[in-house]
Amino acid sequence: MIVDWIILIIAGLLIAGSIWFLVEKRQRRTQAVTGGIQQDIILPYEQEVELYCNAFSHCSRKTRLAIAELAIAHKHLPIDLIETGWYQTISAAYLKINPSGLVPTLVHKGRQIYESDDILIYAQSLAKPDAPMLYPDNPDKRLEVERWLAFCNLNSDDPMAGMAQRAGACIAPLTLPMFITSIKYISFRRILISSLFHPDKKDQRSILLPNCSDFSLLAKVLPPSYFIQRAHIAAVSLLLRLDETGWLEHFAARHKLASLARIL
Repeated sequence: MIVDWIILIIAGLLIAGSIWFLVEKRQRRTQAVTGGIQQDIILPYEQEVELYCNAFSHCSRKTRLAIAELAIAHKHLPIDLIETGWYQTISAAYLKINPSGLVPTLVHKGRQIYESDDILIYAQSLAKPDAPMLYPDNPDKRLEVERWLAFCNLNSDDPMAGMAQRAGACIAPLTLPMFITSIKYISFRRILISSLFHPDKKDQRSILLPNCSDFSLLAKVLPPSYFIQRAHIAAVSLLLRLDETGWLEHFAARHKLASLARIL
């Protein structure tokens, strides 16, 4: 009799757990989006310009820098990634903002603008007439800007792809020590729950590794320094290419970066 009750309780827990998982999975379903402004939905908003982003995110940082450079008044809305606490990007609330589950997202008068490069371009239209011209009207200069955007681009599907051609691809391995350190302070329960619903399972396996005892064994076979060294070599090569254009020296002088100017 007791055994029967135990079996019933276990069966009930399994059924309840399965129902919970299916409901949560459905609410957290992601889908691909098209970059640029979305015209079909108007979201509620508190300020005319709102930026959903995460300080750890490379794509978020470049949009924040551009918006600051253009002096655009906006509301900053931080969205967590696993490195800063949990995957808020796949919460039901955020997926209403951006169904792809990616940051950043710019919202202008309730309309979303997706993809960081599209946000950079759109931000120019929000700037005042005396603001810097980050995205010029001249077609040839626009092509040059877009070439530099591609140079700094990071592929969401494979962040390390194209390190020899794109500076953005060097970001993930170079920040790997920060990533591993931050993950150690996130509870395994939160990581496990996030991993259940995140669409990129390959990414989830890499996130779970620093929390597993086997990570030290893997690190001996293929240490993080291997990826960091590859990225460092690629980054130096790309910076030397920038140096040939004179861009680094111009940037250091414009922003009064004395230390960088001395290095150059």
